[in-house]
Amino acid sequence: MKIKATALLGLTILTSPLIHAETTIYGRLDNMLNYIDAESNAYDISGNRDPSNDTDSDSNWDINTRSTRIGVKGSEDLGNGHEAFFHAEWAFNSTEGGSTADAGFRNRLAYAGIRGDWGSGAIGRQWTPFYKSVNKTDVWNNNAYNSFYLGLFRTGNALTYQSPDFNGFSAALLAIVDGDNKAKDGVDAWNISGDYQNGPASLGLSYYKRYEISGSDDSHLAGIAGSWNFGTAKLIAQYETGELLQFGTQSDDVDDWAVMGEYYLGNNILRALYGGTEINRVDSSSWALGWQYNFSKRTRAYLEYGLPGGVARDTNGTYKTGEGDLLTLGLRHYF
Repeated sequence: MKIKATALLGLTILTSPLIHAETTIYGRLDNMLNYIDAESNAYDISGNRDPSNDTDSDSNWDINTRSTRIGVKGSEDLGNGHEAFFHAEWAFNSTEGGSTADAGFRNRLAYAGIRGDWGSGAIGRQWTPFYKSVNKTDVWNNNAYNSFYLGLFRTGNALTYQSPDFNGFSAALLAIVDGDNKAKDGVDAWNISGDYQNGPASLGLSYYKRYEISGSDDSHLAGIAGSWNFGTAKLIAQYETGELLQFGTQSDDVDDWAVMGEYYLGNNILRALYGGTEINRVDSSSWALGWQYNFSKRTRAYLEYGLPGGVARDTNGTYKTGEGDLLTLGLRHYF
């Protein structure tokens, strides 16, 4: 369950009950049994097949987690129509003990901001507008099936602005200011998005630009996504295109796309997805099928199966595509 408490901040707040902050502690436990049969095909820098660098791992069963987390968020009424807010969230491994290297807390979100009639502004580690606008197919319980997505999920060192809603239209702007990057004085990267939400229709557009080190190609990515909710079903589609610097100084041409559908039948949700990724003429397809059963609003079981494809380049200039099967059986509980 969510724990909500009125935090009386110091003696001043104790004597002034009109000023208060509301804090919520929340989280989710998400553990899954996976069957993994992983392999990859290799290609050279020109996109030609290179079987000598293929990899084929032994299939295995494993209990793990991909999305267990705990967080705290809250707000404070500042008066005059303004409100301060904060959000901090950490991921942790809920299937291993404290002796493992990845058992500790890992920072997902940590930001604070102020909002009012003019919109909201925040500073810290945050979700990117690109992710919120474009990655509409990220609804799978095992996010490995979302491997085709090329954009950023979250980022640190971020300043953001979110506009108010204007009859379903809104805009968001992000700037990454990271002095350690030293790619460019001032802003190292920026992202702008526009969204439309009205009844069953949802549409998002976004553009991301990152200034790389001197002598390297800059990275940029554009994306568009839309969905339509028919009540008993939903259709979703998304597309990304641009140039991303992975290694070295020369960026790669990148494209990815995906279409998926959801069907709602009582407490059941059925899902199907098909998509593809292409980086510098090397392409890989992705597909997934899923079933989710909601015992309640806070507890669900799920079964998902597919081939989460993708393309990546290593330091040697070798491109590899994922071709392995993945079966997932899991249980998730929100608190």
